[in-house]
Amino acid sequence: MSYDISMKKLIILFFALIFNQCVFALDVVYPKKNCVTINSPTTFFVGSSKESLNINGKNVELHNTGAFAHFVELSYGENIFEIKTKDESLTYVITRPYSKSKSYAKPEFVEIDDFVGVVNTDKTPLRSTPVNAGINRIVHLQKGVKLKIDGELSSFYRVVLSEGEKAWVSKTNVNLVKDKTQLEGYENHFHLFGKIRKRYQKKVEVVTNLILQNLIKELRQNFPNKKFRVYLDCDFSDHVIIRFHQYWEDEHPYYNPDEFPSITEFKIE
Repeated sequence: MSYDISMKKLIILFFALIFNQCVFALDVVYPKKNCVTINSPTTFFVGSSKESLNINGKNVELHNTGAFAHFVELSYGENIFEIKTKDESLTYVITRPYSKSKSYAKPEFVEIDDFVGVVNTDKTPLRSTPVNAGINRIVHLQKGVKLKIDGELSSFYRVVLSEGEKAWVSKTNVNLVKDKTQLEGYENHFHLFGKIRKRYQKKVEVVTNLILQNLIKELRQNFPNKKFRVYLDCDFSDHVIIRFHQYWEDEHPYYNPDEFPSITEFKIE
């Protein structure tokens, strides 16, 4: 069903909210539904709130009664709007239909080469299809969860799950990590030992080298087309750590071994 509203009706709604003394924590009266179709280049969000709020990160001006009327622009296809206060969050999907009189290119899937995304909102839906609809929710993700992203379609990123399965997450709920080396180097490390007494150091060296060689072997076998940097940080007075990350040509390695005498670098080309 397509929804439309005149400027006159919007003004009536807004002034009705201004003179209404009963203000809900967050109440949106227009659009009336979370998923609507509006055949217009622009539309409004009309409602009231007891707290300051933003729509897609932009602060919304509130009347002293809590009423608001916020103007937004619509692109062809799906437009996703996140309305957030300190304690509440609402998602609206407004579809602007493609004009039959003109030809518009429909959104196409674009591959992304091994990007990492970090979820920025608690209870973020991970979906089986790139559509904001309740029936396709797989699970809710917590803030801070890291995702491997291999592509994008319209307002969604495609997420790589285990065993080659794919899923989708809204772009508004994910921040892409620009420095992949720092993230991987931080995440992929093993603190094997703390301070080691001299009489145990030879045994620790043997155990550490076995773990190190096994890691290098596994990386070569499981990722034959990727390059890695593996580091052994061995300081018996404090720690023994193994760390690794994929080698990204446009980024500096996690360590420069010349600056750290306790670190040995192993290259997997």
